[in-house]
Amino acid sequence: MATIKQIEIPVETVIRVNNIPVKCMIAEFWHDCKDCFFNQYPGSCKRVVCKADKRTDNINVYFTEV
Repeated sequence: MATIKQIEIPVETVIRVNNIPVKCMIAEFWHDCKDCFFNQYPGSCKRVVCKADKRTDNINVYFTEV
């Protein structure tokens, strides 16, 4: 079974997902997963590191459509 390669996207970076611009934002308050862009694509969020304890910058992030 293949392992999923996780990537850490820097805050304020805009990436394109299925041709849609998506921005990595600081989660200044609690963001439930349902607020995140990746919730629309079940399983896709496993590729992106968003929890502070797993990130090198110790920041909780979420992703929003630009």
